[in-house]
Amino acid sequence: SDRIEILKTIQKGLAANPSTFFLYATSHGASPLPKDANSDDIKCYPYAPALILDNGQNECDSLNNLTPNAIATVVPEDNQSKKIMVFQSCYSGGFISDTNNAKNFPSALARKLNITLLTASRSDSTSFGCGSGDVATFYGTSFSKALMSDKGTIESIDWLAVDKETKDFVRHFERKMRIRDNSAPQYFTR
Repeated sequence: SDRIEILKTIQKGLAANPSTFFLYATSHGASPLPKDANSDDIKCYPYAPALILDNGQNECDSLNNLTPNAIATVVPEDNQSKKIMVFQSCYSGGFISDTNNAKNFPSALARKLNITLLTASRSDSTSFGCGSGDVATFYGTSFSKALMSDKGTIESIDWLAVDKETKDFVRHFERKMRIRDNSAPQYFTR
């Protein structure tokens, strides 16, 4: 899928679900432009953390990446539905804030009303468990376990409790694998 197709689907989903909208998006993640990038590298980086969408046409197609700003553009300002969005990728905390400070520097998506965002990592951290032979990432496995233990409907789930349980599982996996710089999954609600 390409970015425009995904954004149209999100827009249709929001219109079709006036009370609650749920999005779970997973891909490889891209970090913001590094400070030491040279001019040849600049075109290959998004200007905000993003999910990388491979359209198979260009290995350096940052315009096709799915960013918090792109998603925010399809969420109407007056949309009152409860929006729960989960992003599973390296650097996915950027969907909340690319500075890890959502209170002072929220992403365009985090500024939307009635939104809950859960991410697999901080904006400056990788996520783990996507190696060769892995069925799911540490976050994906952990989130699924936590979500299944709630047994509520999308409308009634305690997302903060799901986040806490997910983080506990992720910490367990990361400790077991002796990962020092942990992924630090993030939670934000507004």
